[in-house]
Amino acid sequence: MPPLLWALARLRYRPQLRVAQALLLRGQALAAAGQLSPQGLALLLWAPAALGLAPRSGWVDALLAAACGYLPLFRAREASALLVGLVRLGHIPGEAWLREWWQHTAGMLPYAHGRQLVLLLWGAVQLGQAPPASWMHAWQAATVRAMAAGQVSSQGYGIMWAALQQLELELPPAWLGVYWRASSSPAALAGLDCLAAERSLAGLAAVAGRLPQGLAPPRQWAAAFLAASLQLLPRANMDNLAGLLAAAGQLQLALPQPWLAAAMARLAELLAAQGIVSTCRTAAGSSSSSNNSDSSSLRSRGQSAGVRAHLSLSLAARLQRRRLAVQLARVLVGLRAQQMLASPPGRRVRQGDAAMDAASAGSRGALGVADALSTWPWLADAVRVTWPDSRAAEQALRALSGGS
Repeated sequence: MPPLLWALARLRYRPQLRVAQALLLRGQALAAAGQLSPQGLALLLWAPAALGLAPRSGWVDALLAAACGYLPLFRAREASALLVGLVRLGHIPGEAWLREWWQHTAGMLPYAHGRQLVLLLWGAVQLGQAPPASWMHAWQAATVRAMAAGQVSSQGYGIMWAALQQLELELPPAWLGVYWRASSSPAALAGLDCLAAERSLAGLAAVAGRLPQGLAPPRQWAAAFLAASLQLLPRANMDNLAGLLAAAGQLQLALPQPWLAAAMARLAELLAAQGIVSTCRTAAGSSSSSNNSDSSSLRSRGQSAGVRAHLSLSLAARLQRRRLAVQLARVLVGLRAQQMLASPPGRRVRQGDAAMDAASAGSRGALGVADALSTWPWLADAVRVTWPDSRAAEQALRALSGGS
């Protein structure tokens, strides 16, 4: 019975509702009679969500009760499949069941594959559960082995950091050392995509923010990661770009000029495609002083035009503009951090300090203190168009341009 449901799910074939209900009830009866293996129980919980079905909570509870007695026989593969099924169904087991779960899954971690280790942690976090300390110690030891063996893919690292940033824990230096080496290897970076890159950097930034000493990526790791992610930027979406720029700033990771230029070119392309900025203006870039001479007139027109545009838009369009405003705010935070990294060490300022000395920029980094808005004049246009609060928009732009 479970293999049939699994096959239907893999074929993306959804049976008629009455047929699906009959299959689920038959599976429940087999589970209650103790006639399903751990693999069968895991598949039976995994398949309904994959088929787009929403069984009642009583059905899920009955299967979990049957699975509880078999947990000592579960392997990591079946345990991770069962947990993914619970996540997809949005069902959180009771405390007694979870105690059994943590006890028995901790023993399988030393033998689990890297993919299963990632899914076990991700699934727990998705269900709002923080693993016990003893379980996390076993998980860390197991992931050290898996990372060193090259069993974690770039997507796996992204999912892993998306889970780790939700937990209040301090990763030991030895664990981080293995991560830096393993995740920057050519094999690990070969399958890197935009979402995995964003998740990894955002997760590192979130964990770094909780450590008194911070978390500075080693130069070798940073060079490998930035070189690999540079190739992805032409396919990045707004969330990817905003997340990467903001996280790089939090990690105090100075972005090379080619990387930053490619990211901003992609951002301009996305904004132009949505009609936020003019394609002519984004193409002009920093080509002439006419961009600078236009900025004051565009500022005054942009403030009033932005407010009028917000009032005339539909609700859906206003929500989209609001989402863009949030993303652009993260971009500004990231660019602001790059400006501070470009300042000489003696002239660096704290984040949030609006006053910066433009003369101190020089050529220490990819982005000078007052270079952002002159290099990408369309960025100011985009902020003024998308931000409903024109005063907040101007304050953010003044901070980025070095004004008070």
